[in-house]
Amino acid sequence: MNKAFLSKTTPAALSLGLILLLASVCSGQNNSGKTVSEMQTPYTVPAAKVQKWESLQNKVEKEYDICLEHCGYEQSCMDRCEAAYKNRLDREYRQLLNEKASASDN
Repeated sequence: MNKAFLSKTTPAALSLGLILLLASVCSGQNNSGKTVSEMQTPYTVPAAKVQKWESLQNKVEKEYDICLEHCGYEQSCMDRCEAAYKNRLDREYRQLLNEKASASDN
């Protein structure tokens, strides 16, 4: 395939896939109607990684907001969005910490 075609379509396909994934995640958790800003996150990062962590949090929060927009206030859908948000935030946090560990191993 053409590299230019891939470079233009890959981000769009990944974004669409992520939105679909966020909308389809199953969860047994009960959403208490909290917004992202009301959810407490127990994450601590080294000072050198704070800016990158804040950027990642903002990115995941925007994806969460998009997911909620697609829910139309349907509680089960909103619960799935919250579960996906928390799982994605956990994954980004672990990856960020692993970047630190792998960088110091070299």
